[in-house]
Amino acid sequence: MKKQTTMVCRLCGGRSSQMGRHLQQCVPKYFSEHPSSSENHTFYLIRVKGRYAPEYVLYLLVPVQQKLRLLDRFLRDVWLECCDHLSSFYINNREVASRSVDDFWGKPAKTMKQVEIGKVLSPKVKFSYIYDFGSPTELDLEVISELRVSAIADRVHLLARNDPPFNKCYLCDEEATQLCLLCAQANLEQALVCERCIQAHRDVCLEPDEFELDLLIPVTNSPRMGVCAYSGDKDPDRQSVGATTEPSPDSS
Repeated sequence: MKKQTTMVCRLCGGRSSQMGRHLQQCVPKYFSEHPSSSENHTFYLIRVKGRYAPEYVLYLLVPVQQKLRLLDRFLRDVWLECCDHLSSFYINNREVASRSVDDFWGKPAKTMKQVEIGKVLSPKVKFSYIYDFGSPTELDLEVISELRVSAIADRVHLLARNDPPFNKCYLCDEEATQLCLLCAQANLEQALVCERCIQAHRDVCLEPDEFELDLLIPVTNSPRMGVCAYSGDKDPDRQSVGATTEPSPDSS
């Protein structure tokens, strides 16, 4: 039987291999003792996984009265954003896109700015998300439960996140800290390099004549690592409980 990976709860600091179950008990307890709002609000506890990289996991507390754009913005900030690509949620066979796109067959579907989370999601619903349709990163999401707690209701709260996976340097057994953009698209494993092997990487780089140090970017804790121009969290320290990742007014 495969051993389940433990994660750290950002509310109580405890580790659990059943984080969804843990949070259903921990979230009400935490916000009853540490309220951040003067009244209770309804949230969904949502698990997010990389579709083709399921080792990357987020547990989120998402306010139901907000629009889907808030969740989209959060996922971009913590895992995905590189070049302001299009994105879409797929919920019950319905697409909700980040921007309105002309539809040859008729009226365009509603956008994330128009669709309220609580109107299209409910407990136990599974749905999906794609960021960037040219070099896509696909996510699977599930609403685990509905919780009513005294937390700030204009933001997504990050409750737990997978520990950074160990990425082995292609040239030795040390942990890789850098990623070569010249190699990443063709061979992600060969793109990984530790500090000691950076200069030696030139000899195995898939495009050695083009190799420059500024084409190395940090290894990231994200399913989008090595794709397009992604270089890491917009601001990892903001993604904790009580932090806000509100959408910028010009992001439609």
